[in-house]
Amino acid sequence: MSSSQAQIEILVFDHYGTLFDKLSVATLFEQALPAHGSAGVELAEMWFAKTKEYCWLSGLMGEFRSWEDISERALDYAGKKLGILVPDDLHDKLLAADRVLPPFPDVAEGLERLAKKYKLAVLSMASPKIVQGALAHAGMDKYFSKVISTERVQAYKPELRAYKYGISELGVEKGQVAFVSANSYDMVGAKVFGLSSFWINRREKVMEELGFQPDLTVTDLLELADSLEA
Repeated sequence: MSSSQAQIEILVFDHYGTLFDKLSVATLFEQALPAHGSAGVELAEMWFAKTKEYCWLSGLMGEFRSWEDISERALDYAGKKLGILVPDDLHDKLLAADRVLPPFPDVAEGLERLAKKYKLAVLSMASPKIVQGALAHAGMDKYFSKVISTERVQAYKPELRAYKYGISELGVEKGQVAFVSANSYDMVGAKVFGLSSFWINRREKVMEELGFQPDLTVTDLLELADSLEA
């Protein structure tokens, strides 16, 4: 562990894709529409990617929309893009499932270990209701002392206002915080803001070529706990 890591007191986690598996909705889609084969994964990937893109576009245009609104619009886009007519009942089920996604297999044990050494918080673009509901549904709300939604300041990550708001809500200095995300753009945003940043690279993704590297790269929360001696 480096000297800078030794100063860290709080780990702030991203929500979607870091703690909870956005691609799990593919199973629901494929069960409902077996004729489309394995298109569920493609739909889920496009849905998540388009949701993030719409967040960024909304920020650039100064036209803030809630995560719920953006997520629904992104799902509609993904279905049209793939040429798949998603029935209304399945559409509603997908949106509902997206609010109570399963955590990744490593998350429960990883959080339990990390919570013994650090304070844990969540910084998400989704509403507090969605994040708190997902954590409670998974039985993981007990690990987090703070759930922070950037919706309150109408800022979507990686806009630097989002990280600034998170730090202000925690009432600490930057050096006391490390940001943890599986989304590399999010890790870069936190790094630019001045936070230590840990990248959870579960699916062997490629780091964004923006001139910034994570302070630590691991495959899951268990490896993170090992690296931080938790």
